[in-house]
Amino acid sequence: MAFPINPSTGQTHGINGRVWSFNGYAWDKIEGYLFYYQQNPPTGITFGTRWMDSDTGIEYIYIFDGNSSQWIQPTNNGSAVLIQATKTVTGATYFATNADFYIGVSYSGTAGIKLPSNPEIGRVMVVKDESGHAGEPYKYIVIQGATSGDKIDRELTATININNASLQFIYRDGWRII
Repeated sequence: MAFPINPSTGQTHGINGRVWSFNGYAWDKIEGYLFYYQQNPPTGITFGTRWMDSDTGIEYIYIFDGNSSQWIQPTNNGSAVLIQATKTVTGATYFATNADFYIGVSYSGTAGIKLPSNPEIGRVMVVKDESGHAGEPYKYIVIQGATSGDKIDRELTATININNASLQFIYRDGWRII
């Protein structure tokens, strides 16, 4: 078996489906990964530990990248089918969560949608007028960030005021309309 030369303490290495961890002197075989499902990151864990945030449904894996230990989101290059979460809004106000993707507004008055604060970079959300009345007076859809610091293209709000229209947003150091 070939192991990395000059490994760091805590560094992990996978060979033939098995994972090894360097303890500072030798490589130890790790018998299995731990998985946590809770709101906050677990503590006292080892590299390779998986954690899913129970509030957002986002999964992370604890790694050492050669410079620091950190939680990262694993990627999937397979051909899995992606099913996006949808939400129908029938009231005047809705606070979007990081689990939302498509928000369809079917409300007969002015509706306010608040986008999440500080989601992961690349998070995409779509807000659409499903009522078909957003172009009528006092039936607009006003979208804003969760706090006054959460801007949308450096503005406090974005407004849908065209019947059946939609806006798509992406998060990268603030919300942006795409």
